[in-house]
Amino acid sequence: MPLSFSPILKSARWIFTPSWLLVAPLVAPGLCDLPVHCERHQVVGDWEFTLGALSSTRSACGHKHPDDQYAQPALSLVSSQSSTQSMRLSLQDPSTAISKDGAQTGTWTMIYDEGFEVAIGG
Repeated sequence: MPLSFSPILKSARWIFTPSWLLVAPLVAPGLCDLPVHCERHQVVGDWEFTLGALSSTRSACGHKHPDDQYAQPALSLVSSQSSTQSMRLSLQDPSTAISKDGAQTGTWTMIYDEGFEVAIGG
């Protein structure tokens, strides 16, 4: 005897088909991504920070708004300021920051996967 489905089962089978496969090609692909993506193991290591003069007001650092990964400000932007200093640090796992001369210690932490913050020397 051949196997047959009742009309109710045939319609139920249609409900359970992955209909999103029929709609998916109609959705246009989006181009979006964060220009920055760094993970903890990529940040651990030796760093040299170039620090500009302190200011009581927040200033723009030369980045475009919104950020453009292909148009980062040149280091000459900072070095052209009146006073700069260089600080060499070792960022160690899990969260220790040590100056290269060993005189200062502090902490560092990831900010999601977009950057990191270092607190050292006061």
